[in-house]
Amino acid sequence: MVASFDTSSPWLKRLISHRAWILISLTVLLVLVVRVRLREMPLERDEGEYAYAGQLMLQGIPPYKEAYNMKLPGTYAAYAVIMAVFGQTPSAIHFGLALVNVASVVLVFLIGRKLLDDITGIVAAVVFALLSLSPSVFGLAAHATHFVTLFALAGIFVLLRAVEASRRSADIPVRSKLDRGGDHQILGTVEHSGVAESEQHKSGPRYGLDRNVRAPTLLFLAGLFFGLAFLMKQHGLFFGLFGGTYLVWIAVREWLASRDAGRRMRRRRGGDETSPFRSVPGIALFSLGFALPYLITCLVLWRADVFHQFIFWTISYARKYATNVPIAYAPRVLGPALTGVVGTNLGLWLLAGAGALLMWWEKRLTANHRFLIIALLVCSFASVSVGFHFRPHYFIPLLPVLALLCAVAVSRGVQLLKRDETIEPLLVAIRLAPAIPVLGLFIIGSAAALIGNSRTWFALSPAQAYWASYHSTLFPEAVNVADYIKAHSGSNARIAVIGSEPEIYFSSHRRSATGYIYTYALMEPGPVALKMQDEMIAEIERARPEWVVYINDDLSWQQWRDSERKIFDWWKTYWDKNLEMISMTPIKEGGSEAAEATPASNKAGDPKYMMLLKRR
Repeated sequence: MVASFDTSSPWLKRLISHRAWILISLTVLLVLVVRVRLREMPLERDEGEYAYAGQLMLQGIPPYKEAYNMKLPGTYAAYAVIMAVFGQTPSAIHFGLALVNVASVVLVFLIGRKLLDDITGIVAAVVFALLSLSPSVFGLAAHATHFVTLFALAGIFVLLRAVEASRRSADIPVRSKLDRGGDHQILGTVEHSGVAESEQHKSGPRYGLDRNVRAPTLLFLAGLFFGLAFLMKQHGLFFGLFGGTYLVWIAVREWLASRDAGRRMRRRRGGDETSPFRSVPGIALFSLGFALPYLITCLVLWRADVFHQFIFWTISYARKYATNVPIAYAPRVLGPALTGVVGTNLGLWLLAGAGALLMWWEKRLTANHRFLIIALLVCSFASVSVGFHFRPHYFIPLLPVLALLCAVAVSRGVQLLKRDETIEPLLVAIRLAPAIPVLGLFIIGSAAALIGNSRTWFALSPAQAYWASYHSTLFPEAVNVADYIKAHSGSNARIAVIGSEPEIYFSSHRRSATGYIYTYALMEPGPVALKMQDEMIAEIERARPEWVVYINDDLSWQQWRDSERKIFDWWKTYWDKNLEMISMTPIKEGGSEAAEATPASNKAGDPKYMMLLKRR
């Protein structure tokens, strides 16, 4: 006897009706399992910077006062919030990242569902989860780009809701004094009722930006989220530009549609031409929301007396840093970077390419949504390309639009398979031609990403997973050095790290003797770098730190051919006169151990090591 399911069962019906959220819950569970299991991974260099700056903020010390860097302070504040809630440990920070990643996955689902259907949302969420967890983009580390992505996705979702609310309200005839032949104006938008309103509806769809009270509020909120994305890191600026561009597109379409409808009305009843500026108030509200987080940050830092440092590092120096690499050199950097970033996720990247082609034949996508996807793709890639450095974690903000393109391709393939009209076999084969390869590519690509990363996600210990991602012992050894300093010094002791390893300050819970927690800027060509070297030397000599850590690793310095070497010459005499060496730890890379060495220079090819020294 064959068993059968009772599909009329109420609980089964409820289960089926919520199948989308059930699948999203399973995706969220995957993210949480991986990230919580690997939460003890040591902090790497960028995480150390954010954690140390956040730690200082929790002590009442504003950004840029004792820790200089060119990034905007949003991620510092985000780290401070995470550490205030969960504690000042790598585990706490990575648990906070897990929550950020989960929120991003859910937002990708909601955006995909708004663009097309549940299938689009589910596939987009799954693809984004797999890509954002990938070690190929350093996805397991709490980089600023994860926070940029979260707020950018929140902005996109609210922006879609705002436009949706505007269009919904545009379909409702306006009453009250309009029935007496008057005009009803909301934030600069004039709506007409009666016969004129009916004529407008008959003339075609309307694309309002500010048709009711709710829509302007949502527009302001969307701008606020995009502004927070920018505050997390300068790269987020491009998502604000995306939002503004999308609103201008909507406004132009609205004006053209209203103008055509107005001409028909004038021919019948007379009337005024629709103003092309009717959507300006809504766009202005969006712009105000976008600017507000930055303006508040400027005010707070001005009150904290660090505004000058803030402007220098985040604008003057950041602009110089972003223009160091000539544009002609960009393709030579992008090719190898893409090869590493794609990694085991090749199938999903190819599927995104298929989606970029198939969306033009997807009739369920509106012109607005096609424009949204293309504009988002362009702006996301622009955010990746700032300065043409193309570091792996810079690609994280590109992942949502890639996931949406994958989802559009899969959704179209499913729709083609679901059609059941009877037609000629040849036409059936032609219709199904794109569907089967697309669905097969999704299954194979997802399986390849899952299997290719499964050892890191589910088998390796946090220390092993770190090694699999970075192939260096630098960051774990930095933690060991920090623990030693913490155990052998008072809480008020000052330390100095000669190199770019701010994670040592955070892990030791000791404040820096110098604001130069990175030494990259000191190595760049030009007179400014020499001035910075002089400032760092003077700060260290004035503070007389109890402990000093010297890093001899090219990745911690990033020297140029014509870098000034004054700080290395100073170091040779300074440590010999003032410090005694406690330990010298070789830094292993790629499975090989560096030979023992004495302090010398930081030339390429030198043995790599970390020296711990104590003041005599």
